[in-house]
Amino acid sequence: MLAIEVPVSKLWTDMAVSLALGIYFGLSSLMFDIERWSRLKQTVIHGLTSLAVFFPTAIRLNWIPLDRGVMMTCLLIFLTIYVLFWFCAWWYYKRLAQSMNEIVKK
Repeated sequence: MLAIEVPVSKLWTDMAVSLALGIYFGLSSLMFDIERWSRLKQTVIHGLTSLAVFFPTAIRLNWIPLDRGVMMTCLLIFLTIYVLFWFCAWWYYKRLAQSMNEIVKK
């Protein structure tokens, strides 16, 4: 087993920032409740805002090193996960609408 020592102040800082990011991501989902925006606009604004909040924070706290290759890899992973979540939500709600429509037809 690898023993890693972390200063308590770093641990508390990382936990506090993780909590703040969790709160941001929880509240930012409210963007999808703005009915006058199209689904595309909601998704793009949420995605860009999430990138603008997460990446500077992660770089500042040294969660992501200032290395172009590492940053591009992290960006690719972030976008892949974001698109995957979006696609799964789209598919789920499409299936839900189909099942509700079938119930109404009966």
